Amino acid sequence: MNLMDIAKIFSLLQPEKEEEDTGTGEKQALNQAVYDNDSCTLDHLLHQERYKRFINSRSGWGIPGTPLRL
Repeated sequence: MNLMDIAKIFSLLQPEKEEEDTGTGEKQALNQAVYDNDSCTLDHLLHQERYKRFINSRSGWGIPGTPLRL
C-alpha cells in the first residue's frame, strides 16, 4: 500500500462537505438521544422530517458512526 492508497482511503472516510455543513444541531440531537438511550425523545425527533434525513448520516473520521448504527 502506498501513500496514494492511504490518502484515498481517508478521503472516502471523511464526511461529505454538504453533510458536514448542514444539520449539525439535528445530528447532535439524534446522537444525544441514542447515547442517552432515550427512546421517547428519539421517537419524537424522528416524527419530524428534518431529523429523518440525518438518522444515517456519518460523523467524523474512521469507522463511520451514525445514529442508526448506534
